[in-house]
Amino acid sequence: MAADKLKAWSFSRWNQYEGCPQKTKFTAIMKLKEPKSPALERGTELHALCEKYLKTGGRIPKELKPIEAQLKDLRKRGALAEAEFAFRKDWTPTRWDDWAEAWIRIKADVVILPKADAEVPTVEVHDFKTGKVREGASEYMLQLELYALAGLLTYPTAEQVKTSLIFVDHGVVIEHEKIFTQKDVKNLKKQWEMRSKKMLADTVFKPKPGNSCRWCHFRKSNNGPCEF
Repeated sequence: MAADKLKAWSFSRWNQYEGCPQKTKFTAIMKLKEPKSPALERGTELHALCEKYLKTGGRIPKELKPIEAQLKDLRKRGALAEAEFAFRKDWTPTRWDDWAEAWIRIKADVVILPKADAEVPTVEVHDFKTGKVREGASEYMLQLELYALAGLLTYPTAEQVKTSLIFVDHGVVIEHEKIFTQKDVKNLKKQWEMRSKKMLADTVFKPKPGNSCRWCHFRKSNNGPCEF
């Protein structure tokens, strides 16, 4: 029996689908729950600590000491924490909770708004990562690319968007090698429409067995619903 189609998406959902369409069926269509791993729980906790500091200030927790300088600088410059962007299918902005119209939702850990009096009005979008540094990881660069598109669409007065990854455990900042401008918007829209097309049209969600099956909660050996 064919599954329902996905009506909305996010980068994490697209990335999961690329890894295994059937896992997306289990989590997004059938709403099956996965237990949180210690690494995921730790990442969630550190993200929450970053958000709290950026919103309220105060003493930097010891867990965030490796990025103390970056956090202080971001707060000094008025960074927005956990900024939410939502767009309709035609890429016009809408509310995050617009369940009828929102086609894609993007949540950015940190956003610096463009200054009107700047020589080059710039949006900055930064994403916190925990665990080992993965410089140049393709999914990370694609994630920043999508964040850049959200920034350019939401703040049309900005001439450019700069994006980076901030690795909390190591105090390492990796900037996307490309600075995105308003001239990139048309192409970025086209690329993400093409990337998401297969996922949004899928009604079967075939399994994609591979090495990642060893850690999948839904695997057969774990008494899950997957055939592999």
